[in-house]
Amino acid sequence: MKRIFFVVLAFLLISQIHAETIEEIREAYNKANEMINNQELYVTEMKINSSGIPFPGSGIYEKKVFLYWECNPELDDFYHLVKVHCRKTISAFEEYSEMLFNDKGQLIFFYRKGGYGENQDEETRFYFSGWELIRVIQNGEVFNSPDRSQTETAQAIIEEAKDLYKAFKIIHSD
Repeated sequence: MKRIFFVVLAFLLISQIHAETIEEIREAYNKANEMINNQELYVTEMKINSSGIPFPGSGIYEKKVFLYWECNPELDDFYHLVKVHCRKTISAFEEYSEMLFNDKGQLIFFYRKGGYGENQDEETRFYFSGWELIRVIQNGEVFNSPDRSQTETAQAIIEEAKDLYKAFKIIHSD
């Protein structure tokens, strides 16, 4: 009986910690958007296939990436990547995504809308803490214990975020 009590208590504590973390992520997201809207962040823009040459097998292919960043002497990294917006067009399909990073350069939030085929109306949010997936919201349905497929997708997103962060650091190295 004591064991069950401690398991339930641990689950409740973890749930509370995750709820607080998600609230902190939402506050950071709103702050980042406010800084973007007020033009308080630098922007590095990249456009892939800017010449508009048709891609083999898919036709139109274009990807625009916006890196929003700041110079912050109080952080370990002077150049701090705050947020990434990405808009991708492949043929008739569009996908929009966002990544939000914390002060340590870790991905804390990922948002995606659109995609290909049956996924074109899908909307997904991933919440992270210390590179660990803690919540998924898929088309309005909340998953506090993500399934295997969501976890695998999150791992791919984390790798993409790490690659984008490395690219940002290379572009902005002195």
